[in-house]
Amino acid sequence: MKIFFKKIYILIFILPLLGAVSYKDSQSGGCIGLPSFVIKQTNEKVTLSTSSINKIETTDQTTVLGEVKNTSKFIVSAVKVTATLKDESGNIIDTKTAAVNGLSRRIKNLPDTIDSSVILPNGSGYFSMTESSSNQKTIATVETTVSSSTRKTLKLNGKLIVTITKEKRSNNNLTARGTVANDAATNIPTWNNKIVIVIKNKSGLIVFLGEQNLGDTISINNIQRPFAILPGDQRNFLFQTNVNFDTVGSVIKIINWEEEAPSPPVAPSSLKASVESASQISLTFKDNSTDEDGFKIFKKTSSGNFKMVKKVALSPGENETVTTSDIGVFKTGKKYTYKIYAFNEIGNSDYSNVVEIRISVPAAPTNLKAIGIKNPRGIELSWDNPANNNETKFIITRDGNKIAEVE
Repeated sequence: MKIFFKKIYILIFILPLLGAVSYKDSQSGGCIGLPSFVIKQTNEKVTLSTSSINKIETTDQTTVLGEVKNTSKFIVSAVKVTATLKDESGNIIDTKTAAVNGLSRRIKNLPDTIDSSVILPNGSGYFSMTESSSNQKTIATVETTVSSSTRKTLKLNGKLIVTITKEKRSNNNLTARGTVANDAATNIPTWNNKIVIVIKNKSGLIVFLGEQNLGDTISINNIQRPFAILPGDQRNFLFQTNVNFDTVGSVIKIINWEEEAPSPPVAPSSLKASVESASQISLTFKDNSTDEDGFKIFKKTSSGNFKMVKKVALSPGENETVTTSDIGVFKTGKKYTYKIYAFNEIGNSDYSNVVEIRISVPAAPTNLKAIGIKNPRGIELSWDNPANNNETKFIITRDGNKIAEVE
């Protein structure tokens, strides 16, 4: 019975404290770190935790900053934090919800939709909430919950390159400035470009979170896109903070953008097959796409159905010829049929043309002649090889015994 009552005591008195973070701070402009806690979303097998929670007060508002960590093996998207602000008596002052600043990803079944609140496994996202000056003096407790989805997401294919420098102003506060460049090598225009800067002090507390959209309104594929940056272009950013330069521990940057939705790759063409040996058939085809992740090769025999025999993880580029091979045991007299398609994260291309090849015994050479004695120990031979013969080598025999091979 003692063990039973101990367990009840823990459930009743300890668990209600999880998720509550308390602090007191009456100094205007001050900041204080708050303990972290863990919330488990067991229905999705996801564990998210908040940490580095901090309150920063100014004369006109209070800002609560925090970090959300994903300690599961799943990619989580649409991450949101809901915070309940309470006074010292436990009365609710306000309830606020904020989307977490994470990575931009496509939703797999909605490739035109971009979710910028995605956290990868072992990754983090960041949030910020503000409360007006009329309530800031009475906030004593912040209780938070985290929600998310584990729907599958696809990465964006563009590439933005960030450079950033830290500068000390005359008042000893930090200025963070730099550039965001669209990598010309990708040749992908991006829009709704946004940089998020998170600054932690040397104790690991978040002391600043700022974001800026960068770019211009540009027509991309006949659609006006805001905050767009074309490949090869760059934009500057500047964050002037009230953070003391000497207290800065780390500067974290997150880049988000949108880009055209991808489509399945274009089908390969000009598939050809040739017999290399009794155990190898070579295949060549033309790559007609630039966004494939690879190709899948299908084969059937005269009495069977098509089955995938090989996956080629290769993207050599549009209009190039790809050479690969099928290795196996090929029987004389049998016909083998091949077709292929290209694939990427969005889907599969149409099939290429279908090619057939039959394994056959080569025709016999003709007009064999012994030209003469080449040396005391050898005789020079010549023969005619039938046109389009499929031999790989010639075997020379004498009195039923093999004496030489000629490729």
